[in-house]
Amino acid sequence: NFNIVSIWRGGGSGLIGRGTSFAAPIVSGVLGLIKAEYPNASPQKLAAILKSTTDDISGVDGNDTYQGMLGTGRVNAHKALLPVTTPFITYVNHKTDDGFDQNLAGGDTVLMLVDLKNHLGNASNVSVLLRSADENTIVLDSISFISSIGSDAIETTQSYFKFVINSSVEANQFVSFSLEIT
Repeated sequence: NFNIVSIWRGGGSGLIGRGTSFAAPIVSGVLGLIKAEYPNASPQKLAAILKSTTDDISGVDGNDTYQGMLGTGRVNAHKALLPVTTPFITYVNHKTDDGFDQNLAGGDTVLMLVDLKNHLGNASNVSVLLRSADENTIVLDSISFISSIGSDAIETTQSYFKFVINSSVEANQFVSFSLEIT
């Protein structure tokens, strides 16, 4: 936790807050600046700009105990208002095929394509890695690619991911995956 010092109305300065809850109005303010710069941007694009222009704070003294909980970092209003050229790619949808009835069940071998959206700058040679996030599946073919994806475009992975659903998985039981997009 850090002390927040600000200027008092009428002059002077002093401690006005302590802790991370003070981040919400700062982040909201930066988001307002981004919205003013890009008035027609979707909420997803605004969030992408905010997240892609943060400063990495994982190496800041005292943050070692917060690894994995720092999000994309500390907001940076200056960087957020500069022209954005880096891509920001997110998951949109997926299509699966078990080669049979499309009612995925334990023991099925499944092919899957993934749709991704690029909210910001153009990207080429995008690599997509699929990992199982639980013990309910085993991923057999874990890598696919997208040759290029423009700003505000949605593209589908070029080749199928392939996984097997554990035979102990029951009807309507969730399976979880993670995607690493580089």
